[in-house]
Amino acid sequence: MKFLGTIINIKDNGSLALTDYPSGLAGLKLPAKVQVGFSLSSSTPFTIVNYEITKKRLIINFENIISYERGKKFKEMGVFAETDILLFENNNDYFVSDLIGCTVFDNDTNEIIGELTDVLNMPANDVWLIKTERGELPVPAVEEIIREVDMANKKIYIKMINGLWDLIE
Repeated sequence: MKFLGTIINIKDNGSLALTDYPSGLAGLKLPAKVQVGFSLSSSTPFTIVNYEITKKRLIINFENIISYERGKKFKEMGVFAETDILLFENNNDYFVSDLIGCTVFDNDTNEIIGELTDVLNMPANDVWLIKTERGELPVPAVEEIIREVDMANKKIYIKMINGLWDLIE
C-alpha cells in the first residue's frame, strides 16, 4: 500500500479533506478500499464511496461516516491505498514518496548533484531536499527548475539557476 494523503480537515457532512495526495491523480476506482491511521501498521480499513479533487485537496467520503462528529477522529491521520485503485492523468505521474532516493542531475551538464532525501509540503509549492557533497540543498519544485522526473530510472533532472547553490546552509 502507498500513502495517499493526510486528513487535514473534516466538513459538517463528514467529508474528509486530504493534502499531500499524488501528483497527477485524476480519480479513484470506486468503491475504493483504503486503510486509515497514523501509520499503515496501526491502520483500520474503510471504503471510499465518493470523492472530489480540487486544486489543493482530495475530498473523500467514507461509507457510514456522514457527520463531522464521526469524522473528526480521523484528523491528521494518513490514508493508505493500493495503487490499482488510483487513476492518473498520464504514466509520468508518481507518488511524492517515490521521489525519495532518486539521483538528481544537472540538466545542462548531466553531472550528479546528489540524492533527493525529503519533500517538504509548503503552501506555494513543494520543496525537495537534496543531499549533496556541499550539504542539504532545498530546491523549489517548480517548472522553471524541475526539468524531468524519470521514475523508471529513479532520475531527476533540474536546472541549476543562479543562486540555487547559495541556499545550502
